[in-house]
Amino acid sequence: MHRRFRTLSIATMSLTLGITSITMAQQTSRQFQSSTFSLESTGTVTMRSLTGVGNEAKVMANRSQWNEIHYRAHSYGKVMAARNQGLAPSQAAPAVTPLPVTTADSGFSGFAGLNGAEQAAVEGFDLEPPDQGLCTDGNVVVEAINLALAVYDAKTHRLLAGPVGLNPFFGTNGFLSDPRCYYDPPTQRWILTLTEVGEPSAVLIAVSVSSDATDSYSLYSIDTTNDGTLGGCPCFGDQPLLGADTNGIYISTNAFSLVANTNAQAQIYAISKFLLIGGAGVVGQHVIPIAGPGEPYPFSIGPALSPHGQGPTANGGTEYLMASDQDFNSANDVVLWALTNTSSLGPFPDLGLSSVVLSAQAYVEPPSATQKKGSIPLGKSVGVTTVGQLDSDDDRMSMPLYWANGQLWASINTAVQVGSNTLAGIAYFIVQPSWKKNVLGGSVVQQGYVVAEGPTGPDNTIYPAIGVTDSGSGEMVFTLSGPDYFPSAAYVPISTSGTGTAIRLAGKGVLPDDGFTIYPAFGGNGVGRWGDYSWAVATGNTIWMATEYIGPKKRDQYTNWGTFIGSLTLP
Repeated sequence: MHRRFRTLSIATMSLTLGITSITMAQQTSRQFQSSTFSLESTGTVTMRSLTGVGNEAKVMANRSQWNEIHYRAHSYGKVMAARNQGLAPSQAAPAVTPLPVTTADSGFSGFAGLNGAEQAAVEGFDLEPPDQGLCTDGNVVVEAINLALAVYDAKTHRLLAGPVGLNPFFGTNGFLSDPRCYYDPPTQRWILTLTEVGEPSAVLIAVSVSSDATDSYSLYSIDTTNDGTLGGCPCFGDQPLLGADTNGIYISTNAFSLVANTNAQAQIYAISKFLLIGGAGVVGQHVIPIAGPGEPYPFSIGPALSPHGQGPTANGGTEYLMASDQDFNSANDVVLWALTNTSSLGPFPDLGLSSVVLSAQAYVEPPSATQKKGSIPLGKSVGVTTVGQLDSDDDRMSMPLYWANGQLWASINTAVQVGSNTLAGIAYFIVQPSWKKNVLGGSVVQQGYVVAEGPTGPDNTIYPAIGVTDSGSGEMVFTLSGPDYFPSAAYVPISTSGTGTAIRLAGKGVLPDDGFTIYPAFGGNGVGRWGDYSWAVATGNTIWMATEYIGPKKRDQYTNWGTFIGSLTLP
């Protein structure tokens, strides 16, 4: 997704990967196209040896060609939502009863994670917003934001390793974005993924060689340069989404054409978990989903994670995926996908792919989020005195998608109506998949909305992420912002019965967002880039959560964003 940079030195690696292209004329009747591919090993890195490696921040008033391309790819979600407004009626924002805001639960613990100044120090330039990656084994916590990585002690919150720039970590000097982080309990391995935008382009993968998150990682690359069917390539894999089941690791992307400047088809890469960890002869299956009759265009299809690192055993192993309906600027359905026969992942993978559209509550393209008034020194320095707003993004499915208690847990940014106020809020869905004679079905068994009621009126909730235990209890984390709150970290309990009756304030924001992307002097329009995604993960009965806020750490000249990491052990 889109980032804005203050400076960037562009250099890309020549990474090759033997993916066999399949044309639209070769489309099978199975609703997908597929081919096998081999990952390229690009070496190893020892994280401890990188601790302290960084560059003095260099700030320049220019943006690279790749940033502009990435911006167009990010904006494509809004393009899809708007393109058919003349063909379909636009729904009004759903009327929602807001939830009051209270203090964090007894036993909640949290701390300030990486911030903009620390990211700039290890990569050499400012950027915003961060993408929020988080993974943990319960003993240490790994935070991967857009271009920086750090490891903390889970109990003391002490920094154990980092911050490390992700360019030095992966041995690149390119345009990187959208990191994901996953700890796999069965194999006790740490897995990082992100996208490299350029020509060639790639999805980069790092896999720890042991259970020690601060030790060595094996590095791999998937060449995505030619992976796109619509619009032509060269392409890059925008917003890689990460999932896992018993048998495999799954990465989905939105291929974006550098030729046509348009989306070039969703892509799914399925890789044997055990071959990836073993590191020799890693072969996967490249799947291109095709929409069935009456189904929305495949876009941002998120694969599921689970608290125990395993998935359903039916159909030879199943990995579920979900997507929102972005063909219009409002929708009343979600799309459930299923990769089957995942036990075949290995040297000769043979997956199946099914999909079904499920009726759901309405969700609508969200408005920008307001924030509490306060000091904006950067804005003042460029002649702006009005506090800006936060970009709440589009209504694609938020990540992670969680498979827990036999159900899928998902959330989406949406507009909501509270009295006469239209705000940015959250829609959530709990989905029960089903099978009848090998035909995929399912239903939304629980759904609802989340928006806040502050002391003076309603406030926005944006960029949700849900973490759920095996028993089906969890927390939804998000940024809380509005007339009553500087951008803050907040969460709400969630279960099969719905959400709790009050939002918990976890990390209180101390100032408004005062980043350079707000201001016209740096190409902004009064709405600052924010979030892109939060993250939540369960380990045992503990839910770990992370999101963006404006914290107390020292800022630099051009950014003041920070991240907040918290945990709560459930009964």
